[in-house]
This record gives sequence, structure tokens and C-alpha cells, in this order.
Amino acid sequence: MRRSLKQHGQYVAARLDELRKLQATGQDVTAAGRELAAYHHRETQSFQHERLIHLLVTFFFGALLVAALTGLVMLGLGDADTPATSSMFMVLSGGCLVVLVLEVFYVNHYYHLENGVQKL
Repeated sequence: MRRSLKQHGQYVAARLDELRKLQATGQDVTAAGRELAAYHHRETQSFQHERLIHLLVTFFFGALLVAALTGLVMLGLGDADTPATSSMFMVLSGGCLVVLVLEVFYVNHYYHLENGVQKL
């Protein structure tokens, strides 16, 4: 995704430079400018859609992490002498760790996606 955002930004910047050079020579670049604007609009909408999807996934994993941590605390407050509780505590601890790692990566990805879309 980062590569796509960077490539799109570079492409649009290069095309704008070309259009400015053509306009400086006196050529009419209205049609080409409108075409570039329409293309940029479509690509930006696509990136914004992906941004929304990743925001929802990030919220889902955040809610999952909060639920797992709540279950972990509830199990920790209960009777820890039973083997079922201790094995469930270990499984839930591992699940919390996995979801936490995923959440960190999703937040990092979303951060770069959000900043890239804002730059466009």
C-alpha cells in the first residue's frame, strides 16, 4: 500500500510537470488536465475506501483485545486453584499477546495509510 501511494503521488506530480511544460509552450492542456484530475479522484477514492476498511479492522481488533484483556482479568480474579481455570488463563494470555501484536501492526499500517492519503 505504501508503494502504491508513493507511485501514485509520483505519477501525478510527473504528469502535472508535463502539463505545465506543455501549457508554457502555448498548447491547450484542458482535456489532459481533466483526465488527470478524474484519474486522481478515482485513485484517491480507492485509497480512502481502503483506509475506511483498515480503520474498521483496527477497531475490531482493538475491541477484541479489550474483550480478551477483560476476560483475562476476570479469570485472574477468580479461583486460580482449578486446573481448568489456569489452562484457560494461559490460552487467553497467549490470545491477548497475539491480538496485541496484530493490533500494533494494524495501527502502524493505518498510520502510514492515513498520512499517505492526506498527502495526496
